[in-house]
Amino acid sequence: MQRLDTALNCCSDLGVGEIAKNSRFSQYRQWLEKLIEIVREPPTEGINRELRNEILKHKVEYLASLVESMEFGEVMQHLSQTDRNVLSSKLVDVLHDPFFPRGENATSNKSRNTLFELNLAALLKKAGFSPELAPHPDVRCCVGQTQLFFECKRPFSETKVEKRVKEAGKQLENEIRDYGTANTYGLVAISFAKLFSPSQIPIPILNEQTARQFMDSWLVDVAKKTTKAWDRFHQSRSIACILFHLRGVFENVASRRFDVGQWWLGIQFPGPKGIVVKDLARALTALTD
Repeated sequence: MQRLDTALNCCSDLGVGEIAKNSRFSQYRQWLEKLIEIVREPPTEGINRELRNEILKHKVEYLASLVESMEFGEVMQHLSQTDRNVLSSKLVDVLHDPFFPRGENATSNKSRNTLFELNLAALLKKAGFSPELAPHPDVRCCVGQTQLFFECKRPFSETKVEKRVKEAGKQLENEIRDYGTANTYGLVAISFAKLFSPSQIPIPILNEQTARQFMDSWLVDVAKKTTKAWDRFHQSRSIACILFHLRGVFENVASRRFDVGQWWLGIQFPGPKGIVVKDLARALTALTD
């Protein structure tokens, strides 16, 4: 709740406070208030039964509020000091509905698509880099003396995956030609969060290690299925890597809690750009140690 409030206050400072007040995040705050009130109720058998029924009845609303508020709060925590004009422009897209991922369609998914861009930038910031948000490419970041351009895609359906991967590759090649230098390389970032858990229904797992193995094997399988879309990047002089991402909610049997997990799988392409990709991967991997 505190992190969400900080994020909403930051929206006001950036000039998008009114949009934030009417956004799904303000609705999430109301659900969080209700959940906190429920948790603080004195533990009596009758009340517990009633409250349990209330939570089960609205479990999807509570989970959406917890998961997306946490992501938004963390993003704003790490990116609040970036370029104010670009960030506020991105937030205008992020703050639009729909309330649930399941309510998205091909024309209303820009909000969570843009949040994925910010999530990647926040991760880079957390790893010690200095990412820049931009209209084109979505994110820029320097690793040593090398400039990296990131194009982010979040396919709405399985039938769109191949198209989005090719689209991102083409955009990067054009952007590097127009805005890059001889030492600029591109990375395609594809989020499968929409396809992995479209309604954020928790996936039962034994423990955290099981969740990690499940996410990793799921992404490896996706990578194999989409080889046709990105295999040509092996011959590209400008594209260094493709990153596959997912985010999901898990019901942890061992801890009897709900856990939120996200996982990245990278496929590096040959060439001199390999060194900088390894440096980037090493810094990002350190965040999970």
